[in-house]
Amino acid sequence: MPSNKIARPNTLVIQVPEALRSGSKEDFLTKLLEFFSAHVVSCVQFVPVFFVRVTFESLESRQAVFQDGIVIDGVEIPVMEADPTVRLVHLHHCPFEVPNETVAGALSAFGTVLDVQFSCFAGSTVRNGSLQEEIATKLFAFCVILVVFGIVVKSKSLIFVVVLSIVLLLVRFMIYV
Repeated sequence: MPSNKIARPNTLVIQVPEALRSGSKEDFLTKLLEFFSAHVVSCVQFVPVFFVRVTFESLESRQAVFQDGIVIDGVEIPVMEADPTVRLVHLHHCPFEVPNETVAGALSAFGTVLDVQFSCFAGSTVRNGSLQEEIATKLFAFCVILVVFGIVVKSKSLIFVVVLSIVLLLVRFMIYV
């Protein structure tokens, strides 16, 4: 059976940290290319939700950047494989009362959920309504999944929330394919 997966061995995905989001894409691109001056970059693609795909001319350059990391203006930038086997998923606006098991169950349709953690405000143990999940997945598309529970909280139906969440996840997945 032929594979629909497109190999991208020279590509990395970076997530632009909030500290570097205030400038224009052109400003960020200039800084990024200055950082990569020792490497030949074939393509830079800005994709939704502050992610950037960077394709290098050689696998060696890609590997060097992946291993060494990226720091711009003193800010370390998260670097990911273009086709990771584990994805970090952020779930925003999740009611505090929704158990981790429910979240893991809803996301298990996309792969094995390895971990679910609550996010807290910086320097605090107070939760901020967001969760981070690590999912081992065979999905090849780069995707960012954001689920908004706020509109369904009034329904007080946990099953409805879970079903709507899965639908929203599928819609988000199709957008980023």
